[in-house]
Amino acid sequence: GTVLAAELSTTQPQILSSAKIPELTRIERKCYAVLFVRLTQGRSISTEDFSLSCFGKTYRCVAVAANDETFDALTWEIQTPSPKKIYRMLFVLDGTISGNAATENIEVKSNAPGNYPTVTVPFKNRKAMSFSRVAQLPKAGAFEAPRP
Repeated sequence: GTVLAAELSTTQPQILSSAKIPELTRIERKCYAVLFVRLTQGRSISTEDFSLSCFGKTYRCVAVAANDETFDALTWEIQTPSPKKIYRMLFVLDGTISGNAATENIEVKSNAPGNYPTVTVPFKNRKAMSFSRVAQLPKAGAFEAPRP
């Protein structure tokens, strides 16, 4: 697929079944990260596919959602995605070491077995503002990014 946008925020998005996400209680000062992606036809997306790596720590994806649907911690995979939808991947980062700059360059790593390249993606820091709505994103995405 294609990464269309990447954002950070200190405002937690709505997450159903949030008690299933240990990072929400384990990390004291949280910074949330969202990757907005358009998937290639025939591909699925799950919380197991990618991790973020920044400042020496790796963070797993905790939820996925289509368009502006509410994240649900019980939905770990979207098996039959639509090419007309934008998918969002949610990560919970340690806000004491990330999310301080206007743009944070964060590595996106594939969790699949094999030797896949790591892609550095510029995450726009929205500070305490909520994440962008899918309709607010430019049609071609917020930036031109290599495909993970």
